[in-house]
Amino acid sequence: MPEESFSLEICRRIPEHARRIMEWRNDPQTLAMSYHREPKAWERFWPEYQREYLCYPDLPPLFALDQGRRVAFIRYRPVPHPLPSRRRCCDVSINVAPELRRLGLGGPALAVANEFIRSLGWDDQLAEVREENTASGKFFLKAGYRELDRIVHVVPETQEHVAVRRFMLNLNAQLALEKDGVLVVAEAGSNWRMGAPKRDLDMARALIEVAAEAGADVVKFQTFRPDTVYVANAGNSDYLAQEGIKDSIRDIFTDLSMPYEMIPKLAEHCAKCNIRFMSTPFSLDDFNAVDPYVSIHKIASYEVSHTRLLEAAGRSGKPLVLSTG
Repeated sequence: MPEESFSLEICRRIPEHARRIMEWRNDPQTLAMSYHREPKAWERFWPEYQREYLCYPDLPPLFALDQGRRVAFIRYRPVPHPLPSRRRCCDVSINVAPELRRLGLGGPALAVANEFIRSLGWDDQLAEVREENTASGKFFLKAGYRELDRIVHVVPETQEHVAVRRFMLNLNAQLALEKDGVLVVAEAGSNWRMGAPKRDLDMARALIEVAAEAGADVVKFQTFRPDTVYVANAGNSDYLAQEGIKDSIRDIFTDLSMPYEMIPKLAEHCAKCNIRFMSTPFSLDDFNAVDPYVSIHKIASYEVSHTRLLEAAGRSGKPLVLSTG
């Protein structure tokens, strides 16, 4: 559905707006996937709406309109950034009108609202969904969010422990330089390779932990396949041969090739250690494997003329670091 037909209406301090939001929120399907599953009563919701929904002037609650008809309610709130970053972060919740669900309205409605929020100076956005809410998880992935991690959320009022999936969207693709203008990247490269899958993963996690303890902002690995980097008869590396390594460069790259299934595990460990995950891709397949798990892309000098790879990086809308050495 084209976004051109959508517009926004800022929610106001009037009963009409509050009643519509309460009505949609009390829908049984919405309640089942909420942290608070008790239906709202008007006597309590009206003061709650005035007190809690309208308290952030630069994050106003919004109705999304399709050709003038209200189709969704979208609420934003400021939250601490889940990663070590000075970027401004908010969370989001969207409630499509119950009678209009499954019509493809949620995606374009959210896209238009997010563009408005970006224009107000917000950089990143977090979405939380109950783990059993697979439909919302698929919705956010389709809308361009990447899965960040899984946590346990404790509902303050009930002390219920809820398993939650968190999704992140980069609203502002401008690279946020940390520490007074310097972004420190710890190069892990292929140093995770120990010779057996469990030892490889343990070493990669140890490298992440050391980088985080050292105060780095990012830890960077490399993701490649030998058949997309070197031809079969590439031969030996002169500089490695001088060090006594006689294996062909193709065999060396085969041994150091990172399994794609390691990538989400490393990204998850980075999130736990409060450090950003990055991995340099060397082909489109590598890029597609890495893209859901990184907030910044890095292209090696070896690939700086790889047009298709650069185009894919551009389409991602994420900050891009190019080596030219």
